[in-house]
Amino acid sequence: MKANDYDLLIYVMNATQLFTNDDDLHVNFVKENCNVKKILFVVNKIDMIDLEVENSLEIMERVWRYLFDKNFSQPIICPLSALAGLLVKRNPYRFQTPIKVNGREIEADSSLQKYVSGKRLQEWIGLFPHELRNELNTMDFDVEFYGTELDWDDFEFAFRQAQEDNVVRNLSLTFIQGQSKENIAEEIKEIFLDLREGSVEDFRDPKLLKDFNRVHDAFFPVNVVATMSSSKSTLINAFLEQKLMPAKRRALQQSPA
Repeated sequence: MKANDYDLLIYVMNATQLFTNDDDLHVNFVKENCNVKKILFVVNKIDMIDLEVENSLEIMERVWRYLFDKNFSQPIICPLSALAGLLVKRNPYRFQTPIKVNGREIEADSSLQKYVSGKRLQEWIGLFPHELRNELNTMDFDVEFYGTELDWDDFEFAFRQAQEDNVVRNLSLTFIQGQSKENIAEEIKEIFLDLREGSVEDFRDPKLLKDFNRVHDAFFPVNVVATMSSSKSTLINAFLEQKLMPAKRRALQQSPA
């Protein structure tokens, strides 16, 4: 090391045990004997810190100040996590689920991508954590899910269950709200109205406009018939994605409804 016969020196610091006496000894040795321009400081185990005490940015600031006080004027510091970074973007309308691992989109012909492609989320999410563990050879995940709240509920439950079953060890989950159905419906309406003003006469057909308005307004008369305690209310609430009907573990309707 004193001969500087290397292109890069990586100094690894433990985020859970910073600024120990050993750190002082090693950092002082590096400062006195190594080319400062060839040093990269890596703060490892950043995923193991207690977020209720301090966040990763505060730790990086403390590390920078520590090294600055050791006369490293412009230290290069890189936080490192043992968690596999995962971004799952779910499009429920096209049954598409592109996946990125550590910032890179996985290949379309990979076993993981084939496992989720062309299916409803509920068809594959149950064993998805198992597939991830086998594919990435790790039990530690930092997952961002982009999609609808309804899919997120199933996604989060599957990972929490996998953590209880020791399929997943360290887990960080983040939900990013996707585009709402209301926004998509409005975009479709704008496109349809633009087409009606275009050169194609068929788009100005009154019957087509009537059918489009009926679909857009989501007015579909539906009757639900069942015997007592058949969970009619639960079924209706699931269809509407809201708690419109009272639902309990006892009969609520005394007459046919």
